[in-house]
Amino acid sequence: GDSWAEEIELPLSQIPGISRPIVASTTVTLKEIRIAGADTTVHLGIETKLPEDPILFSVQGQQATIRLSGSLAGEQVFSVSRGTVVQGTMRGTMRIRLSGGMLGSQEMVMSMDQRISIRLAGGR
Repeated sequence: GDSWAEEIELPLSQIPGISRPIVASTTVTLKEIRIAGADTTVHLGIETKLPEDPILFSVQGQQATIRLSGSLAGEQVFSVSRGTVVQGTMRGTMRIRLSGGMLGSQEMVMSMDQRISIRLAGGR
C-alpha cells in the first residue's frame, strides 16, 4: 500500500547540554482498510529508525558523544469511528554507545530489546 515518512523529535533532545534536536524517522505503510458494520479500521505498518549520527553533549563542562542505532517495527489498527488506536504492537532493539565525558577513554554500551503492545479495553 501507500506509505509516508515522518520525522519525530525524541525526548532525549530535552536533556541539558544536548547540541541539537534528536530526530527519528518513521515510515507508515497502509496495509488494509476494513469496513465492519458502523466502523472502519485502518491497518498500518510502522517502522521507526533511530538517528545514527553522533550526538554531542556537554556534562559539567566535559564533552561526550552518544551514538544511537536500531529500530522499532510493528503494526497498529486505527478505528475511524472511535478516533483512536484499538490495537498495536511494536518490537525492536535500540543500542546506545556513550563515550567521552566522565568515562574518559572508555565507552559504555547498552542494548535494549523493546516489546510494546496496546489494546483498547472495553467499549467506546
